[in-house]
Amino acid sequence: MNYAALNTKISAIYAKTIKTDIALEMLEKSKRTEAIDVLNTRLGLTLDKNAELYDVNLVLESAFFNKLKSLLHYMSGADRKFYELILERYTIRDIKRVLRTIVHAHDPEGLKETLLGLDPDKVPTKDEFTVEAFIKKLQGTVYARPLIVYKDMGQDEMLFYMEMTLDKIYYDSLHRAFDDLSTKSVRYAKDLIEQHIDLLNLKYMIRAKRTYHVIPEALINFLLEGGTLSYKKLKAMALLDQETFEEKLKQSRHAHLLEGRVENIDIKLARELYANCQTVYGKSGFDMGKLISLTLLFELTARDISTVLQGQSLGFFSGRIRELIAIPIKEGEVWQ
Repeated sequence: MNYAALNTKISAIYAKTIKTDIALEMLEKSKRTEAIDVLNTRLGLTLDKNAELYDVNLVLESAFFNKLKSLLHYMSGADRKFYELILERYTIRDIKRVLRTIVHAHDPEGLKETLLGLDPDKVPTKDEFTVEAFIKKLQGTVYARPLIVYKDMGQDEMLFYMEMTLDKIYYDSLHRAFDDLSTKSVRYAKDLIEQHIDLLNLKYMIRAKRTYHVIPEALINFLLEGGTLSYKKLKAMALLDQETFEEKLKQSRHAHLLEGRVENIDIKLARELYANCQTVYGKSGFDMGKLISLTLLFELTARDISTVLQGQSLGFFSGRIRELIAIPIKEGEVWQ
């Protein structure tokens, strides 16, 4: 495969979208309309200055997704097949979005327009907008049977179990797919995905023990294989009671995940993932490292841009919004 051509294209996209720290430039603006001006200028968009957050997210996510899909043009063989599997994360994201809309009883109007990986016809009609109806629509995919077993649980617990199940299906498939690729082509990409799997495993264990009180034997079934932490070690951690588990985690490099409220875990994980992506992007050469880094950085950048605009709409001080952004905080940064 011609990694020179692929990386040239990736570098051009990276320079325009990631390297400039768009979210931080938007955060410097005192008005939301000025922040959208920055977004339009940097990404070549034509958003109305007073665009609703929903419309911004829709345009931004679609633009990023289309850029990633365009990179398939430069790929072939096993590498192309693997990246198509990587992009299946957008289908997982869409399934989670539909499930959350149902569970949280949000209006499904316009939901189909937000889907990027999932066939919109899989979304049930408004008259039968239930989890069971959605799973029925998913029949014929690898997702229906594993999800159906949780349909009779309480709503929040059901959503938690289903999201863990979806992640397990996705990352287990990636773990198996690495065997079909040359070690050289996926060396750095594999490192990045392994680190991401570690973070997801720790997130689910913390939430399972702190919030949902999942019994250890059940938690074991959701552990993701393929990270740097061995399955044996993960299983031993899952079997610990909450107090002992947290004591051991406090003695590791992931101790910071336990600081503050459990709701802040996603922000901490996003920030650590962002730093890992930047590291891999910088040292990757003729391999898939830059491609996988860009894919994950796009998700984090879209999240940060949305966070900035939402915070500005709510009148938050820039310092408070900065705390919610995935871009790692640099020494000497000062926000009001």
